[in-house]
Amino acid sequence: MTAEALLDGSDGTPAVSRDESLLGVLFQSLVTLSVRTYAQAAEAKMSHLRTHDGAPGGI
Repeated sequence: MTAEALLDGSDGTPAVSRDESLLGVLFQSLVTLSVRTYAQAAEAKMSHLRTHDGAPGGI
């Protein structure tokens, strides 16, 4: 697997949902983990948002 394949999600990368590249999914997971960690440290409550059609809307 090359860096170019990871960045553009071309053939040869593992299948991921929502037609995203593997690198994009990994980045999104890292951001989510970071925000959850910061929220826990601040003793804040965190939830997620879904739009009217059921699509994820954010963290």
